[in-house]
Amino acid sequence: MVRRLAELLSPGGVLAVEDYQHEGIALFPESEGLRAAVRATRAWYASRGGDAFVAARLPGWMRAAGLEIIDQTPHVLCGGPDSPAFRWAGAFFPHYSAALEEQGLLSTAERARFLAEWAAAEANPDAMFFSPMVVDLAARRRSAEASSAAAGGASTGG
Repeated sequence: MVRRLAELLSPGGVLAVEDYQHEGIALFPESEGLRAAVRATRAWYASRGGDAFVAARLPGWMRAAGLEIIDQTPHVLCGGPDSPAFRWAGAFFPHYSAALEEQGLLSTAERARFLAEWAAAEANPDAMFFSPMVVDLAARRRSAEASSAAAGGASTGG
């Protein structure tokens, strides 16, 4: 897909992508239940052909497609029970944990622990949720002149 998109760019055109590098996701106080829910979520993504770590693979794919990386900016949202990040997680994980349990990716005990720990965190003004990393990546198709120079330099060893 990256190669096809790169071919559609005009010289100097930019391909911008935002995707997950699904590390970093955490709840404090620490939560074994959330860790289990995150593990199950990643397994669920993978079982459907998804990849929760696309952002780490994209730079290599972009370079292989002849693009020059011009930006890699990670973002992590975090906050307490009243924050948008915490509310997003509260809408996602408790809801989807039922489906994860039904599919055998999260045990009944793990889900019960997660739900209890999540409820305690929601009631704790000092609790903090950290989202998965999301990375903004941008790469530019070289101009015709730059591509010619790079090809010429590569063929002469310089």
